[in-house]
Amino acid sequence: MSLPPFVQLLTMSMCIVLAAPTSAQHFAMPADPDLSKGMVAGEPCGTLPRATTSFGSVVHGGWLYVLGGYHGRAHDYDRTGQSPDFYRINLHDLSQMEMLPHSMGIQSCPLEVWNGTILRTGGLVATNAPEDPAHLVSLATVEAYDPATRRWSAMPDMPSGRSSHDTAVIG
Repeated sequence: MSLPPFVQLLTMSMCIVLAAPTSAQHFAMPADPDLSKGMVAGEPCGTLPRATTSFGSVVHGGWLYVLGGYHGRAHDYDRTGQSPDFYRINLHDLSQMEMLPHSMGIQSCPLEVWNGTILRTGGLVATNAPEDPAHLVSLATVEAYDPATRRWSAMPDMPSGRSSHDTAVIG
């Protein structure tokens, strides 16, 4: 017995949605977009290492820096769904991407530029396995990444953990 076409399409769609993508397309907006036609679509220009949400990002020295993010099931957090990826994309050649050193899965961690470094303030780390109840920890740690040396260094901690927040550098 064959399934009705709409059930076949729904089944195929669910398989695509439930399959964790291992990479994602990124797009560049046109230099002079025509806004009279509604939403503007960008042109594909490269591939990201992983499709994620809740990542940290900042622009510095002609590069877009991206840290962490979540690639698991929505609102079902565990340590296997958190990305340890840290990479940068050259804004003058969008096909050029470099993986950078970072080893901890993290999400919801804003990035800022300060004194030539990339600051990460707080963030969220899931410590539980997929089959265990969620155990989420908001970090109080602050780290600085130096693009010249490609090294992270610890900064003074915040008074308490923070995640899913925003930051600004003043001065």
